[in-house]
Amino acid sequence: MLNIGWFSTGRDEAARQLLQTVQDSVRSGDINGEISFVFSSREPGESKESEMFFELVQSYNIPLVCLSHKKFMTAKQEDLTSKNEWRIKYDREVNKKIKSFACDVCVLASYMLIVSEELCQRHDMINLHPAPPRWTYRQLARGNLGVGIQQSRRSRSNDASGHP
Repeated sequence: MLNIGWFSTGRDEAARQLLQTVQDSVRSGDINGEISFVFSSREPGESKESEMFFELVQSYNIPLVCLSHKKFMTAKQEDLTSKNEWRIKYDREVNKKIKSFACDVCVLASYMLIVSEELCQRHDMINLHPAPPRWTYRQLARGNLGVGIQQSRRSRSNDASGHP
């Protein structure tokens, strides 16, 4: 049986639908596994949409682990010299919070942060993304449709998207 770690910011209906679809597939036996935990980069009280997501997680009796990226960034701002350094320190805290859970693969589903190399090296990850990766836009223009699922191990190069 596959133990799945679920990462989501929980910011909209799409985040809830992704979780519902996978949980329904687990319950029906289409997926031989279970969601071991849900991690959110928001905490209760930060967003109405996230609150609805948290309620859904709790209705499934899945452990919910939260660490507000906004609060973390604000608290650590004086100590950090770059966004990359912030990501590394944030992801170290995430690793501490999820280390007690069994996890064969982490699914990033509407997770609105770029994960650091350190987190990627510790966990196999699949990024469910509604848009194709940027490099496929040229392919799309030529009539080749892109993919909706990416599996990646982050390289040492920095992402230029501007996301935190």
